[in-house]
Amino acid sequence: PPLAKRARLGAVSGKRGLLLEDFRTALQELTGATEPPTDEEIWATIGDEACLDEFERTLHLIDVATLPLDPQDRLKKLFSIQTHWNPGRLEAWVAPTLGAGIKVAPWLLKQTRAVFVEITEGKEERFLTKKFAM
Repeated sequence: PPLAKRARLGAVSGKRGLLLEDFRTALQELTGATEPPTDEEIWATIGDEACLDEFERTLHLIDVATLPLDPQDRLKKLFSIQTHWNPGRLEAWVAPTLGAGIKVAPWLLKQTRAVFVEITEGKEERFLTKKFAM
């Protein structure tokens, strides 16, 4: 069936990832664990090979070798994968491309816009979105 239409949040339309809960179930089956793995155990397994779309709760694979080395181009590529990023995750992806002496957080503040989104009832979370047409 076709995907339901939704606001322009989360992953770019047409690029569905693997549901986090499906990955959790598969990892539990592969390891033979009696309890489902925690989020921390999932991230220890995934490392820097994927990102989580907080709105869709889907994982999207990212091939680090294909990401641009220029910080602006890398940021553009990352925002083509998903529109809203956890600040810590985005910093981790952009930091290796910045030169020596350039701090990641202030650089990202100049390039992105902070938004607060309520994903769970009564709790707003901070995300970064693109500021300019990239």
